[in-house]
Amino acid sequence: MPESSQISDDTRQRIEKKLRAVLDGSEEFHIEEFPGDSRHGFMQCAPGPSEGCLFIEFAEDDEAGVPRQYRACDVAIDEAVPLFVSYAAGNNEWKEAIDWIDITDEANQSYSLVIMGIIGFAIVLLAFTLYFVL
Repeated sequence: MPESSQISDDTRQRIEKKLRAVLDGSEEFHIEEFPGDSRHGFMQCAPGPSEGCLFIEFAEDDEAGVPRQYRACDVAIDEAVPLFVSYAAGNNEWKEAIDWIDITDEANQSYSLVIMGIIGFAIVLLAFTLYFVL
């Protein structure tokens, strides 16, 4: 993938350092979209299942404004750095550089389970409170 000329070498080096810190488990890494960006999303990574590789996820709104989430598994550090650099530069080279798996349904299901858990806890707490108050 071509490197973006919009990102300085210092920024590229900081990104690579953070990604390597994720691999060794000493740091989490997350890039929010930059102000003025219309993608409404994020790119993040975590250690992958293979040594020296990362899981990378990104989310953005599709053409209809519906949030979508994607994942790439087992991305080598030498592939991951240019992806994050391209993303940080605000171009779309990173989208075409690797194959992304659409995990929107999986991500939505996870969020639904969290919300149901919170609602369940609130109901139990309310019932407990009402029992002791009344």
